[in-house]
Amino acid sequence: MFFSRKMDVLFVWIPKAAGSSIYRALKNSRYKCRRLLNKEKDGIIHFPYTDFDNKGAVTFAHTSIDALFDKDIIHKDFFENAFKFCFVRNPWDRLVSLFFYREFHKKYDSFQQFCLDFKDEEIEPIGLYNSRLNSQFNDQLSWIIGKNGRLLVDFIGRYERLEDDFRKICRIISIRKSLPHRNATRHAHYREYYNAESIEIVRKRYSRDIEYFGYDF
Repeated sequence: MFFSRKMDVLFVWIPKAAGSSIYRALKNSRYKCRRLLNKEKDGIIHFPYTDFDNKGAVTFAHTSIDALFDKDIIHKDFFENAFKFCFVRNPWDRLVSLFFYREFHKKYDSFQQFCLDFKDEEIEPIGLYNSRLNSQFNDQLSWIIGKNGRLLVDFIGRYERLEDDFRKICRIISIRKSLPHRNATRHAHYREYYNAESIEIVRKRYSRDIEYFGYDF
C-alpha cells in the first residue's frame, strides 16, 4: 500500500554497493533526496551540510553517522523518526570493485599483488568526509554500527538482490521507482581475480562483515 505522507529518510551510503544508482533514484523521486558532501582545502574540512534542516530525505555519502552526531549535524529527533537504510555487498566482490574504481589496477601488476600489500595495510577510519586516503576500504559494519555498538539502520539491503530489496524500500517510503545503472566499475566476475591466498586475505581482513552478514566466497 502507498501512502501520501512523506517520511524522513537517511540513506547510509557504503562505498561500492550500488549507492550511486540508489541515490539517483531517490533524487528523482518525490523525495528529491539531497546528497550533502564536505570539502577539504588546505587541510581544513569545510561543512556545507552544517545548515542541514533535519528534514526530508538525505545522504551524506560515505560519512560517519557517529561523526555527524558528534557535530550536531544530525539531531536525535530526525534520526529516531527517519527510515534509515543501507546496502551491503559480498566483501570479495566489493574489494575487486574498489580495486578498479580507485584505479589500483594502474598501480599494481595484478590484483594478487594488491592483496598482498592490502593484507596488513592501515586503513584510514571513516569520518566527516566522503573519502580520505583509503577510508573507503573499511569494512561495511564501520558505517552502520555506532560507537556504542548500536545498529544505525532499520533496513539492510543486499547488492546481490538489489532490485528486490530496493522495491521493498520503495514500498516502505511509498514511491514507485526503478534503479538506473550508475557508476558501475567494469571488470570480470570477482571470482576470476582470486587465488587461495587472496581469498584468505579477504576472509581475515573483512571477518566482521563475513560473519555478521553471512557471506562466503
